[in-house]
Amino acid sequence: MNSSQFWRTKWCGVVSYQQMLQKQFEAAEEVRAHPEKAIIFGLEHPNVITLGVRGSVIEDLQMPQDLLSLEGYDIVPVRRGGQATLHNPGQLVIYPILPLRHWHIGVRDYVCMLQRATVQYLARYGVRAWAGTEEPGVYTDRGKIAYFGLQVSQGVALHGLSINVSNQLSDFQFIRSCGKEKESFDSLINYNSHLSLMQEFQLWCHNFSEQFEEKTHPHFCEKVYPSAFDPISDGLEDSQ
Repeated sequence: MNSSQFWRTKWCGVVSYQQMLQKQFEAAEEVRAHPEKAIIFGLEHPNVITLGVRGSVIEDLQMPQDLLSLEGYDIVPVRRGGQATLHNPGQLVIYPILPLRHWHIGVRDYVCMLQRATVQYLARYGVRAWAGTEEPGVYTDRGKIAYFGLQVSQGVALHGLSINVSNQLSDFQFIRSCGKEKESFDSLINYNSHLSLMQEFQLWCHNFSEQFEEKTHPHFCEKVYPSAFDPISDGLEDSQ
């Protein structure tokens, strides 16, 4: 499948979280107006901790905000599902801006598409990975390697996922990742990855394009992930 028929990919390099929010909002307006083709952004963020709609400064940060500022981290509340997520240099961040409603893709199927694409992408490195059964995420024997947080606004998906590639994993001690007190983490640096983040982004997009063919199969989501995620309980919202 030629994915360029459905979306255009855009590598943005290093972009602040606030700047990327604005880029997403502008892209969402464009996609609503022209839903025949979506946009997928690839990038890396400077140090930032984001708090989703279920996030709490008191419960999800492991140290006071002023100390986190000394560590170089901004704290940004954001309208996406989930709780606290950390982004830092060397982490691949992917924001697909997709017209789910126009393309008749349900939120559950969309989450499964993202997770399947990520599992298959990791498999190219020989990494045995799987989707979480309690919240969206991808795990290896070493720990969590990919994170998901979405917002669906007027039928268009925003935000997306992040994958640990060569970022500093010890920084995750600063938060309760996805609401968990203790979590182990993994990254591609442990599997001899040698590509640039831009190349990793292109590789992930190739795997994501394959999911459009897979989605035509009956019971796409339930067949692979029996405990498919409820959009409300997992913080995935459709804010009209």
